[in-house]
Amino acid sequence: MRLDGRAGWMLTKLVEAGKRGVTTLELPAGIRVAHAVYLLRRDGFIVSSENETHGGDFPGRHSRYRIETPLSIVDAAVQVSA
Repeated sequence: MRLDGRAGWMLTKLVEAGKRGVTTLELPAGIRVAHAVYLLRRDGFIVSSENETHGGDFPGRHSRYRIETPLSIVDAAVQVSA
């Protein structure tokens, strides 16, 4: 399977992060992470999300996303393991 655009970019970030996962706080500003995750889920990928709290000047909650679907990246394209 080949993914382009924001969904492909997000899947690459999730694969690179591994079990640690990623949050909106760790990605470039302006990225609509929830929408990119929605696109992946719509395409059949299993992406878990866990709510976490954060402190600082603007304390609140955010999600940590992890890819649960077994896959590997091949030649800058994403190949799903069958």
